[in-house]
Amino acid sequence: MRKLLVFSLLAALLVTALMLPPLTGATKSGKATRGTAASVNDAKRQEAGASKSIAEPVSYRAVNFGESAPIREIAAAEAKKAVSGNKKGIDHEEYIEQKREQNPVKKGGVQPRGIDGDDGEKNRTNREAIRHVDPFAKGSPDGALAYVPGGKGRDGRAITPQVLPTPNVSFEGISEADTVALGQGFLPPDTNGEIGPNHFVLTVNVTLRIYDRTGAPLVNLATIGSLFATIPGSCANTNDGDPIVLYDQLADRWIISQFCTVANPNNHQLIAVSKTPDPTGAYYLYDFMMPNNDFNDYPHFGMWPDAYYMTDNEFNQAGTSFLGAGAFAFNRAKLLAGDPTANFIYFDSNAGCPAACQFGGMLPADMDGFIPPPAGTPNTFMQFDDDQAGGAADQLRIFDFHADFATPANSTFTERTGSPLAVATFDSREVPSGSRAVVPQPAGGVNLDFIASLIATSATMSRLP
Repeated sequence: MRKLLVFSLLAALLVTALMLPPLTGATKSGKATRGTAASVNDAKRQEAGASKSIAEPVSYRAVNFGESAPIREIAAAEAKKAVSGNKKGIDHEEYIEQKREQNPVKKGGVQPRGIDGDDGEKNRTNREAIRHVDPFAKGSPDGALAYVPGGKGRDGRAITPQVLPTPNVSFEGISEADTVALGQGFLPPDTNGEIGPNHFVLTVNVTLRIYDRTGAPLVNLATIGSLFATIPGSCANTNDGDPIVLYDQLADRWIISQFCTVANPNNHQLIAVSKTPDPTGAYYLYDFMMPNNDFNDYPHFGMWPDAYYMTDNEFNQAGTSFLGAGAFAFNRAKLLAGDPTANFIYFDSNAGCPAACQFGGMLPADMDGFIPPPAGTPNTFMQFDDDQAGGAADQLRIFDFHADFATPANSTFTERTGSPLAVATFDSREVPSGSRAVVPQPAGGVNLDFIASLIATSATMSRLP
């Protein structure tokens, strides 16, 4: 469900929160901790609040916790199970639709639609509109490159394409054909990867593989679900997708995440945190139930000293109605420590939804380098507005997320002074409208597919001073 990792970001509101009671019976010593009476009550509270707007921070703990075997052992076992005769990838679009049909829908909600696609797309919700694009709006040239169409730069000289430098290392990663033996082979492939001091971790479809920095594979190909096979609950060993890989350079740890579309009553976000700097080793496993009955699509993460921040695009369970964006802060200290009581803080920005949602396609900042910002610095969230796609103007909206895990009610999500920030003109619409594979490549290569509402944000942010 993703194409490229790109960077844009969010907004919202604040006030009071709910802090959950300690997770009864959850101990770090146990290999797996199932959600107990306390977490069952938490789920009921989440269910009760699912149909109303959340205008204040809320906080919930993981409903399940476990510990994995080393990935190198999991991957070796997966390789033995792969069926060489499996020549065709499964239609994961059908798989996701069937799971949605089993999910509860709120009173007055829209029942899940039937299967209407045969392109093998795993999560067509990524293609659902989160912005009201006007196909008849007059286009605007890219103001960062040219004043008018015609290829003239700001200095009046002709614009020549910039050529990317030759990579230091180039190697074949996971191919669609590689994933088919493990029941994968989806469109889009959801390629995602992260580099560390000694490793490169790659996910494609719902498989993962770990390489050294020369490109030599260190483990066999494995499903992401197999990493979560030992976690209690209905999300164990699921392969629902939207994978994310994150490297925490301050702690020298790895994070691998995917969503789980089992709604009991709400969907889940699964997060694995490596126990050591070695990504081929064992992981702490966390199962977080989402704070409402929305489908938590397109999750993306950013590492910050106090938390792992996440955004999602939220839909009804049928995937037919966009319901705004969610902003999350996961308790980094507890996740790294293997603490089963790890919690998240959440803001919901569904004002005006579904008719005129203000927020969507946003992402948190992800820290680079080893010099952290001053203690207490909030994480920055951004998203763009486009006047051809329902926005007031071509601009960025910038928000600060301050997470207080000791007293979640003190957490804030506020729009920064100076936001919205005007940027050079751009037009985020793809041409032709609704098309795919439209980004041309050199030497007659296959055009790239992309999501217009995100590629514009990435390009706009790259031009900020």
